[in-house]
Amino acid sequence: MVERLLEKGCNIYLIDNFLVDTGINTADMLSTRTLRRKIKGIILTHGHYDHIQSAAILQKKFNCPIFAHEKEIPFILGKERIQYSGIGKILSLFDRFFRFERPGEVKPVSEIPNFVEEGKNMKIIHTPGHTPGSISILYKNQLVCGDLLRVKKGISLSPKAFCTDYREYLKSVKKVSSLRFEKIFPGHGEPAERRDFDKLIERIRNGSD
Repeated sequence: MVERLLEKGCNIYLIDNFLVDTGINTADMLSTRTLRRKIKGIILTHGHYDHIQSAAILQKKFNCPIFAHEKEIPFILGKERIQYSGIGKILSLFDRFFRFERPGEVKPVSEIPNFVEEGKNMKIIHTPGHTPGSISILYKNQLVCGDLLRVKKGISLSPKAFCTDYREYLKSVKKVSSLRFEKIFPGHGEPAERRDFDKLIERIRNGSD
């Protein structure tokens, strides 16, 4: 089961014993909510500030590793800056004002311990475009998709200005349409049903979205 723990900066989920994303200034609230479980790791869907700001603190609180796609790790560690296109370049300048503790280490998702055994119902899908190393997580019949999709008065695409490569991003949206799932858990907004996503895909194919 996918459990939404908090929405502060972004949605924060619990899948089995893995936290997915960490939000902004959530360490005290999350550590209280999750003490009943042994957290085995933190999975970051991508490196935008609102998804990773509390990651380093929670890593220490739970004494657990952090995982992300290998292409996203330099951004999470602050070694590289995410580059936007068009009007989104303003976001790149804005990002420089954020100061927060970076994780000491981030491992690629391929190194999640015992992933095959413990995560047999969990699959990591590389869905680039929003950022180079964005990922979605397919868990049983549920898709946790980070910022691949947004849900606010209906399901919608991530704004073009927030994407590093919009053409690649649209390919990723179409890519997940081939997966089997019944419910979507976005980085922002409420969960959505598969039928709502299928309507979005149809609009994209018709060129109306």
